Amino acid sequence: MQTVVNEKGLRLISEENFNSTFIDALQKKMLEAINANPNGDVVLDMRQVEIIDSLGLKLLIGLYKTCQSQNRLLKLEVLNPSVLKVLRVCKLEQLIHLEEN
Repeated sequence: MQTVVNEKGLRLISEENFNSTFIDALQKKMLEAINANPNGDVVLDMRQVEIIDSLGLKLLIGLYKTCQSQNRLLKLEVLNPSVLKVLRVCKLEQLIHLEEN
């Protein structure tokens, strides 16, 4: 995962899939980055993510709650159609802003 801080906030770029194999390390890195950079919105770039499972969904909801508690907006950038479909089936776009990029 890469972290980019700019004037608008924090951008997290995930190169790993959101499944049980990577989820613990991803969660730790993302929460550390969010808490270390408390200003502005958080954009999670998931354009390289090809797989998301239930633990990945749980991670996204946890990130949403963390951002919400800090009065920040969480945005997801998604490219893979199957990942986008999972997010929409679970109705995450009702909580988290989704952008198809």
